[in-house]
Amino acid sequence: MAPYLFLLIAVLSWAGNYVLAGGIHDQIAPVPLAFFRWLVACILLLPIGVPKVTAQWSLIRKHLFLLSILGFFSVTAFNTLIYQALQTNSVVNTVLINATTPIIIIFLSRWMFGRPIGGLEIGGTLLSFSGILVIIVRADFQNLLHFHLAVGDFWAFAAVLCWSSYSVLLRLLPDHINPTGAMTVIFVTGLTMLLPVYGIDRVMSGTNASLTPALWSSIAYLAIFPSIAGYWCWNRAVGLIGARRAGPFLHLSPIFSVLGAVVFINEMFHFYHLVALTMILGGVGIVQYASTVRH
Repeated sequence: MAPYLFLLIAVLSWAGNYVLAGGIHDQIAPVPLAFFRWLVACILLLPIGVPKVTAQWSLIRKHLFLLSILGFFSVTAFNTLIYQALQTNSVVNTVLINATTPIIIIFLSRWMFGRPIGGLEIGGTLLSFSGILVIIVRADFQNLLHFHLAVGDFWAFAAVLCWSSYSVLLRLLPDHINPTGAMTVIFVTGLTMLLPVYGIDRVMSGTNASLTPALWSSIAYLAIFPSIAGYWCWNRAVGLIGARRAGPFLHLSPIFSVLGAVVFINEMFHFYHLVALTMILGGVGIVQYASTVRH
């Protein structure tokens, strides 16, 4: 029961991440938002995490490279790419593209661990990616004649690849590693790699981020819930039941995110979004079913 409660908390927290980031995208640039989010998260986590890291330092040191890779995919890249996508994409479009993550997780798991891919999984994948195509062309397939991938769609799919890689690699950590200690190292290494990106971004933009009290409140929410609570719960659940069984819970994230975007930031939900959501989640369901039957 506990792993599934952890997964529910994680997806609710991350749904809030999309909605809040979409609501403030015109007030703060993507890289500063990501940097200050993770800076605050690290400051809050270090008093709890450092003793855990110290207690298992010999074990953590053996897996420091893997933890750094996890930090890159999750902290440095994933959320920065999501925030970049939300500069030009709606929350609804972004989360629907992100809904393909469970499929990418399964395919990466197959590729990394040598498991075959069946016809049902290929069919489900084609159905889900057809749903993404519906989003890209806005359900008007005449737009294929003048097709171009929107920049926001590209960033969103790049984020999908990063989170899928993170989730698959997470299972390589030993079961007895302390989840809080591992998360602390992931956060710190990810933030360390994000620091030069933030510096370059500030130099290129020529301005400093102007953080109002309202923005600091938003950053505090992102640091506490999508970062610390969400990541701890996800990491713990994946460690208990594996990425393949945890992946389907990500289906709930687009539903919660879309509802939040419509209710709280007045985004429009079009009929083609419903068609795309049905196709994407239907395809994910087929792939998950095929994976379950195979095992």
